[in-house]
Amino acid sequence: MDDSQSSFGGTTNTGVEQLREQVKSLQLLLSGVLVILILFGFCLNVFFFRDISLENRSLEQNEKFLAEHGFNMAQAADFWAKLKEFSKTHPDFAPILAKYNISFTNAAKE
Repeated sequence: MDDSQSSFGGTTNTGVEQLREQVKSLQLLLSGVLVILILFGFCLNVFFFRDISLENRSLEQNEKFLAEHGFNMAQAADFWAKLKEFSKTHPDFAPILAKYNISFTNAAKE
């Protein structure tokens, strides 16, 4: 048997070299994809970190606002009662109440 042929039906050394080149090409392609995935993951982490930082800042501002002004349940109940009275005297306000699914039949005790 000639050196340029193998026992698998006449594969030449150039065929083996082509396969090696293809494997090398696939290795480079896989390496490139892995680098791109690592960069994508890094960018995603930076995005999430900035988003969480902005949300924490917003949360701190909201907590500060509530600490300064407070949430008064009595004021909320008073507003709800006034809204109920307003809806009784102004029937054109009914579509707005229906849009937000507000019903005064299950309203809080006054």
